[in-house]
Amino acid sequence: SPWSFHLDSVLITDRKISGSLADLSRAIRIRQVLLAPSSYRAEEDNKPLTIPDGIGVEKLLPGESLEIEPDLWLTLAAEDLNGTALLIQYGSLRVLIPNGVDYAEISASLPEALTGLTALVLSPKDISYIPPRVWHNLNPQMILWSDRGISPFENSLGADVSADVHLVADGL
Repeated sequence: SPWSFHLDSVLITDRKISGSLADLSRAIRIRQVLLAPSSYRAEEDNKPLTIPDGIGVEKLLPGESLEIEPDLWLTLAAEDLNGTALLIQYGSLRVLIPNGVDYAEISASLPEALTGLTALVLSPKDISYIPPRVWHNLNPQMILWSDRGISPFENSLGADVSADVHLVADGL
């Protein structure tokens, strides 16, 4: 029904975001939550992870790949205590989202995630200790800046120049 809105799955890569999950679930029905290891690992300084009642939970394993729909893959490329780097693949389209995970950690966990990139989605936490030139040297076809602050990358696309960025692929 067009009046029955829901989300099939929500991926949580950072335990700090789980507080917003309750607000989201009050606004729209969520069927399932996928938990990256960085979100469910017990750490002394983190608050417990809470999932609202009625939502299914699936814990993902480090390095796990999920086929979201035919030929569309999501891979947990690497992780640290703060988050999980994601690699999205659809045919020849390859998008890496480091999510603040150290470049060296991604290189050690899944080195192929750093090659042949269509797009690289970066934010200030990705360049806080890894210089922009390191990311630029991966030679992605495009860099998408996910922060409203000014991008340190020449000719990047993103929230600092436009509210909407559309990436279209045919999967080939």
